[in-house]
Amino acid sequence: MKHELEWAIEGQLEGLFRSLPVNVAVAGLGGRFASANVDPLESTVVTRLFGRVGRSESDLRSTLRDDLRQTLRAYFVKSVGVVLREDDFNGEQKGNLASSLALVGEPEDLSLLRNLILADIARMRRGREARAQGDRGKLANGANMSYAMWHVRALLQLAPDTADAVLVEVLKEPEYERDAAWGLVQLAITSKVQPGLGFGLGYNGHTDYAKIWEARQGRLPWSFDDERRKRYAAAIRERIENLLEESKNAGQPRGYDFRLKELTKALAVIDGAGSTDLILKVLSSQDSWNGWPVVQALDTLLFNGIVLPTDETLKIFDTLLGHVRSHLWDDQQVGLLMHALCLLPFIENAPAGIAKIR
Repeated sequence: MKHELEWAIEGQLEGLFRSLPVNVAVAGLGGRFASANVDPLESTVVTRLFGRVGRSESDLRSTLRDDLRQTLRAYFVKSVGVVLREDDFNGEQKGNLASSLALVGEPEDLSLLRNLILADIARMRRGREARAQGDRGKLANGANMSYAMWHVRALLQLAPDTADAVLVEVLKEPEYERDAAWGLVQLAITSKVQPGLGFGLGYNGHTDYAKIWEARQGRLPWSFDDERRKRYAAAIRERIENLLEESKNAGQPRGYDFRLKELTKALAVIDGAGSTDLILKVLSSQDSWNGWPVVQALDTLLFNGIVLPTDETLKIFDTLLGHVRSHLWDDQQVGLLMHALCLLPFIENAPAGIAKIR
């Protein structure tokens, strides 16, 4: 375990490195990058400095001289094999390397990112198996760490035109399904608005419910490449339907509840109108209650111009209300109830929704 002094020195050295002009920094390390062999510890340090697990503070692709970018890219390409052989129990090295390569790589490096993702999935599965057998070491504890978001971000940054093939592939993997679904949503969106569940928020942070009426008049919060939207929505729907069938056969719907509801949030953005029935089925049919994903999905449908059907929506609300009544000591749950109440005036039978609020 590092001591405070070590952390302080490391932070100062990292700050010094980041203060250098990037062309100077890369040129200064050029001799190390050109080496035929990659030292594992050195690779860990370099990818941490340049990738920093998905966070980039400058656009290396535009600021680096092309010869230096290619030198750095070649180093990261060589590092992939080294990192895949390392005992990267928590996945940080893979996440940093993927992020680093995405900053300077070429679209043909996509297969390397795919290899890192598959290795990351295998890491988490090995860790869970070890934990199930009573292991409490680095492998078992590291299984709880997920860098799926950073790997998906790297795919989108490196090869936005071809990353969908890998995303559709890993959409079928439990460890990556949620982040892969949101990655597909991002690829389909052509406007500058990022996917998420806050597009009804006004400048003061409060929800602007007037945008619901704008959406019903066709002024949606974002625009899509329609061919991609349809194709990716079909992939997300297929994943949801497969999970529903899998949960039924397993006799353990509760274990699938959170995963299904997270996927419906992405589907509500990309295909709310075409998939309303499936979305409502998922939101109303699960045994356990994950209230926030449910309300967020309903919120997304409304702000995409969907008029929520009265009976199904009130049934979902009553389930939420039953849960919240036993958790009134929890401010988060009370906030959830308030958010849900604010949606009721916009259901198909508005007077019934207002009556429910009363």
